[in-house]
Amino acid sequence: MSHVQTLCGLCIAGMGVAVVYEIAARSLFDEPTIWAQEVSVYLLIALAFLGLAPTHAADEHIRIDLLTRRLGPRVQLLLRAATLVAIATYSAVAAYGGIEMVRQSLRFGRRSLTLLSVPVWIPQLLIPLGMGLLALVALGGLWTMFAPGAGGERDD
Repeated sequence: MSHVQTLCGLCIAGMGVAVVYEIAARSLFDEPTIWAQEVSVYLLIALAFLGLAPTHAADEHIRIDLLTRRLGPRVQLLLRAATLVAIATYSAVAAYGGIEMVRQSLRFGRRSLTLLSVPVWIPQLLIPLGMGLLALVALGGLWTMFAPGAGGERDD
């Protein structure tokens, strides 16, 4: 996942550069750009969707465990497994829907309604990529929990 994390870091840096450039262009030269806001939004979308899988793999998603931490280890394991199944299912469905959205945009030649006129399939492709990676990570988590020799034990 380190490559995806690096890509997310580059998205943050790119957003910073685009926003600072836009501020300088507007403030110093009274010449706003036609691209900075749109590029920043696309980078934010990339960051959000591509960041899902590494965040899940690192077990860093926000969760409320006030009740679950009081349950026995076996019940916690079953709840964790059910959560992973739900994440994998939802992510796979969202990835499939994203693929269909990309296919339609390619078929109809959709472009953004801005001066940049970016083919919208490019930012839309981030949905199936990010959600597909999240589904794979969730399935990997299930495999790790129930693989022979795994014992379903976690260090929380």
